[in-house]
Amino acid sequence: MLKKFLASLASLTLALGLAATTGALASNAVAVDDHDGQCITDSTVHPAVLKVSHDEFQYDQVIPGTESTNHTEYRYRTRTVTYGDVEHKYILSTWDFVSGGTTTIDGIPVSGHWLNLGGSPTWHAIADSVINAVWSSSGIPDNLIGGSEASPKGSVPLSVYGAPGSAGSASYYATKVSNPSGFTNWGPWSAWSTVNPGADSDTLDVESQDVSNNDGTPDVTLYYLTGGTSSTSLSDANWTADKQATVGDAWTLIHQRNVVDVEGADAYTTYTYGTCPSDPCVSQSSTWFTESGDVAPTQSAGGLRFAGPNVAPVDYLHYVSGNLEGVVGSSYTITSASGYHAALVYEIWRTGTTGFATISIEPYNNGWAPGQTGTFTVTNLTKVWTSKIANPGLGSQANPATIDQMSAIYPTNTLIAQGVHLGSNSIAGQFTTVSHVTGCGSISFVDPPVISCDSNVHDGNMYLPGIEGVLWSVNGGTPTAGPVVVPLSLSNVTIDSSPASAAYKFGAGQTHWVFEANDNGICQIPTLASFPTNAGHTDQTCNGGTAVDGTITVGEVDGAPYFSPYVDYFLDGSLTPMTTQTVTVKPGVHTVTAAPHDPDDTLDGETSWSITIASSDKVCTDLTTLAFTGSASPAPWVALGALLLTAGLALIVMRSRRQEMTDAE
Repeated sequence: MLKKFLASLASLTLALGLAATTGALASNAVAVDDHDGQCITDSTVHPAVLKVSHDEFQYDQVIPGTESTNHTEYRYRTRTVTYGDVEHKYILSTWDFVSGGTTTIDGIPVSGHWLNLGGSPTWHAIADSVINAVWSSSGIPDNLIGGSEASPKGSVPLSVYGAPGSAGSASYYATKVSNPSGFTNWGPWSAWSTVNPGADSDTLDVESQDVSNNDGTPDVTLYYLTGGTSSTSLSDANWTADKQATVGDAWTLIHQRNVVDVEGADAYTTYTYGTCPSDPCVSQSSTWFTESGDVAPTQSAGGLRFAGPNVAPVDYLHYVSGNLEGVVGSSYTITSASGYHAALVYEIWRTGTTGFATISIEPYNNGWAPGQTGTFTVTNLTKVWTSKIANPGLGSQANPATIDQMSAIYPTNTLIAQGVHLGSNSIAGQFTTVSHVTGCGSISFVDPPVISCDSNVHDGNMYLPGIEGVLWSVNGGTPTAGPVVVPLSLSNVTIDSSPASAAYKFGAGQTHWVFEANDNGICQIPTLASFPTNAGHTDQTCNGGTAVDGTITVGEVDGAPYFSPYVDYFLDGSLTPMTTQTVTVKPGVHTVTAAPHDPDDTLDGETSWSITIASSDKVCTDLTTLAFTGSASPAPWVALGALLLTAGLALIVMRSRRQEMTDAE
């Protein structure tokens, strides 16, 4: 439509001498940019600055330490010679004979020493090597043996066994046991000492160990300092520009870095700004349209879908006014995409009321990757192009210009329409889904809302939320913005959603629901019935020489009637449903159709039958003749038998029922 109107402008476009603008600004134009709403009136180009840097290093070396020297320490344990028997003695005392040290008993050194454990006296055994040190070859006197914890044998001064005098005496009991080995068990160990007690013997067991003198020194790590000195700690002071060849092989490289001396910079331009002409973009119609000969986008989940491949472009536009500077701040939101995006486009008059052009804003020209999603917002620096400027001129597809630059190229431009456009060279699989277009003439291509018993019902009420762009209608009532509270009941409640205004358009999805409360007051979706169908018949028969009309029977499945008020049957094109399941019909071809009585129900089976009722005229005539002539020919009887067999059978069309009736039984 708009293209046809503007087609006549093509020759005028060429006559305007647009080639003169290619790669250069019009004589009355200035380069423009975004800077507090001002345009660029002058610019200065600053050349690139080369980056300067140098490498720095850190080195270390390890000075080995010295190993520690050792000395030998000894400990020993003793056992006592026995003479046929050995005494085991138990004392009641706080003193005990334990490891460590040496005790002399009757001039005999015995390993171990006496120790006061404190607390209350307890019974405990004294090492055999101590007790038997006092006996000689004359043996152990029997008068010292005997007793028990309950009845001690007597009391003995512990000093007899080398204890200090402060140990006093202790009650005891003792036993004597034959000991053919000639020695007691080994006593406790002495303490470690540097004194060598001598070699092992029958009564002396010696152990030795090497013990460090802890006189070694650890390794020392040194860190290189510029000039060859060193430190024992690593810090920034150890960074040096001295290379390995300078510091020598004794030093090991441990870190390296690059230090920037002069930061580099890309070339850039600074601008002088002045007042920019700007006429805000304003919608002139809430109606969106597709240009004649182009392809309209399709509704889909998430928004309006512009998809290829197409011979013709896919577009959707509406009329606006203003100029290119006025579209700054407009945006469109892409919820899904594959490949390069559909462009945001503005159709303009380049010179006020003449010189048609389409200004295309391609996301890929503005840093977007193919398939990227999000909201693209137009700024003064947004790159745009038009086919009216030949490559590689500023503003062409090969060399897009900013909004401000394009405004300077066409300083008297005026807007005609705004919209979204996918070019005719789109390929299979390429698509863009747009959910919102804002700015001059906003519209939202929104998904319809989703409601359910689980998410929206509380205390027997259905709560319809307030959602931007959505109106709710209950039981066919006036559409209303949410929130809306809908009491549920045993009878069905119908809910519909619709866009709030022309600024909203629903994508694909459910917009009609039916809910009810069951006998327990719990929300549920009414279960719609699916009824089986059939249609059977009998042919015309002969009764006493008189023809009896055939019949058609409907809605009889497995002995159950699936008839009104569940299924309506219609005979021979009548608009009035059959009122009885079985009707008589004349011979010939008859048509039966079926439909659910409730439009929300469904049928499980065939819905149309062509039934032929056979005539019985000839059979009745033959039967009458036979009664009077007595003919013996078997042929008429065979024919009659075949006819009766046919009349006795009904063609039953049955399907397995997917759902039992819930209300009819």
